[in-house]
Amino acid sequence: MISQIIGYYDQFLNLFPLNWHGPISLLLLLAIAGTIWHIIRKSGIWLVLLVVLVPALIPILRDIGKMLIEILKVLLERAGI
Repeated sequence: MISQIIGYYDQFLNLFPLNWHGPISLLLLLAIAGTIWHIIRKSGIWLVLLVVLVPALIPILRDIGKMLIEILKVLLERAGI
């Protein structure tokens, strides 16, 4: 699934000149990080309650976290950071 997302991202980047790839990746990285921060800040207590009340969510959240980290790594590589 991650490779498919990265493939779509590469197709999107190919629409722009090569010297724009870094700034576009950095902008997208900041947008994703800001969105994640906003979600955690606004509903962090609910996430904690869900994990406490439904322990089966821990592997699911771990997988989602791994996927997000992979995507952020790719964006950092493309941004040249």
